[in-house]
Amino acid sequence: MVAAVLVTTISGGRAGLSEFWGRLVRWRVGLVWWLLAVSPVVLCLLGLVALRIAGAPLAPAGALRRAFADPAWIGSMFLASLAYGVGEEPGWRGFALPRLQYGRSALRATLLLSIGWGLWHVPYFFYRYHMHGVGEYTGFYLGLIAGALWLTFLYNSAGGSTLIVIVWHTVWNAVALAAAVVSPALVAVTSALIMVSGIVALLVGGARRLSWTDAHVVPSSTPA
Repeated sequence: MVAAVLVTTISGGRAGLSEFWGRLVRWRVGLVWWLLAVSPVVLCLLGLVALRIAGAPLAPAGALRRAFADPAWIGSMFLASLAYGVGEEPGWRGFALPRLQYGRSALRATLLLSIGWGLWHVPYFFYRYHMHGVGEYTGFYLGLIAGALWLTFLYNSAGGSTLIVIVWHTVWNAVALAAAVVSPALVAVTSALIMVSGIVALLVGGARRLSWTDAHVVPSSTPA
C-alpha cells in the first residue's frame, strides 16, 4: 500500500491520488458484489459439509468455539487478516491492475500481475509456509493465479472498487485461519473451491475484460 501511494504521488500527482483514494473507499457497488466479497465463508462451509460427508477427520467438537473464546487468538486473526487485505490490495488491484489492463486484455494483465504477486510471496517460504516438494509449490502458485483471476473479475465488475477486493482478501485470510483450527484439509478444500471460482470468473467474464460488465477498469489518464 505504501509503495502504491508513493508511486501514484510521483507519477500521477494530486489527480492520481484522488483517483486512487476514490477507488479505495468506493462502497456503492451493488449488493451482489458485497455478497461475493464475503464468499469465502460460504465456500468454507461447503468444504466442511464435503469433509463431513467423506468422513474426514476433523478437530474435536468445540475446538473452533474455544479458539474464538480466546481474545489473543481473535486479535491475532483479525490483525493478520486486515494486514494482508489492506496492506496488499491497494497495491495489487488498486494500483497495478488498472495500469496493466491499459492496452492489454484483462487476462494478460492478470497473468503479469501474478508474476509480481508470486515473487512477493517467495520470502514467506523461508519463515512461514512449510511446503514439501514441487507439487505443493506448484499448487500454491496455481491457486494464486486462480485467486488473481477471481479478484480481477470482482474488481472490474464492481467498477474498480479496491474496497471490495480488500474485503474479500481479508475475509479469505480470516476464514483460512479459522478453517486451519478445524482441519488442514478444510483449508485445502476451500482453496480448491476458490480455484474453481477463478476458472468460472474467466469463463463468465471472458479473457478480454474479465468482468460482468462490458469493459475492464483502466486509469482515467495514460499511465506514466
